[in-house]
Amino acid sequence: DIMHKAGNVLDTDITVLITGETGTGKGNLAKFIHKSSSRKYKPFIKINCSSIPENLLESELFGHERGAFTGAEKRIGKIVLADGGTLFLDEIGELSFAHQAKLLDVLDDKVVWPIGAKKLISIDIRIIAATNKNLEEEIKKGTFRQDLFARLKMRRLHIPPLRERKEDIPLLAGYFLSILRPKYGLGIKRLSNKSMNFIIRYDWPENVRELNDAILIAITNHPNRHNMSLPNTLSPDHFELGRSNEKLKSLDEVEKEYIIKVLRHARGNKERSAKILGIVKETLYNKLEKYRINEPMYKDE
Repeated sequence: DIMHKAGNVLDTDITVLITGETGTGKGNLAKFIHKSSSRKYKPFIKINCSSIPENLLESELFGHERGAFTGAEKRIGKIVLADGGTLFLDEIGELSFAHQAKLLDVLDDKVVWPIGAKKLISIDIRIIAATNKNLEEEIKKGTFRQDLFARLKMRRLHIPPLRERKEDIPLLAGYFLSILRPKYGLGIKRLSNKSMNFIIRYDWPENVRELNDAILIAITNHPNRHNMSLPNTLSPDHFELGRSNEKLKSLDEVEKEYIIKVLRHARGNKERSAKILGIVKETLYNKLEKYRINEPMYKDE
């Protein structure tokens, strides 16, 4: 149903607001809309409004000229980088009131004024925004602009949580399994009936992201770790094995590859990596040292 609704906005430049809980796949839907639109060969630029400090966000969005402030070199803003393509504003509910007003000007006038610039820059972009907040409630609280919301909600797409679309779980699980299993040299071919029944019953509070992490953990722990506790997820014996002619790897080799994979998945975030691995951060640090893994190199992947 959500893909059918998304199909109605592919051939337009209408602004889209995607809502849904954390982990439901709002970013993936935004990419799908972009890649299926007439702008697919142009840039898709994402900016997470909650991850950039307030004092840096204006430069990040609009850019600045050399000398705009002490030590400043020329910087092209994300809005200009998206020219001709799509600007994806994730967690737009975290945008400050002042920056909301400036974004509204961009939507209305299709121009950007970088900090310290002497002239405006015309732009041609499509904006897709996403939030896990109820923006109507934020408007009542006075933290979100009614006029900006009116511009963003021209087409709203709501992604229900995974617990409300159980019929999608087998398809998503099969997709994640097909993507992940070739990377680890294991002969896993499918989810067992026991596993399928489990994942359909489970509520997945972190949604699609948690399902992906669960299958990643289960794949990489089978068959090299026995009876490992995997809270709220799949245990290794939930998989049926096919034949594999590939050379089996040592436990250390598999563990090192798995830790690197998790670091990439978590973009170098050690706290999230430790959570996915099911270990405490101190244990993760010990393993990074043991395998001589340089985790900072994965932060921007």
